[in-house]
Amino acid sequence: MEDPIEKLHKLDRLTDAVYCHIRNYEFREECKQKQEATSRNIIVRRQLDQVRQNRKRKFTVHTVAKREEKAEEAIAVKKERRVLL
Repeated sequence: MEDPIEKLHKLDRLTDAVYCHIRNYEFREECKQKQEATSRNIIVRRQLDQVRQNRKRKFTVHTVAKREEKAEEAIAVKKERRVLL
């Protein structure tokens, strides 16, 4: 049977292994430098913005209209409920 202290030390070693990059000062500095470099470069910024725009979902006109109808119906139902109370 494992001693509770040994078990605690074992868990500490595991968490150290998992979260070592957070404590790593050099890793944080590299991240800061990378962020500064990308924020200065206009071409990189444009490309990142384009990627973000392309990741957004694009809905058809039919889907948008269907959602609006659904929302209008829900609002009407809520108003009816409030009147009845």
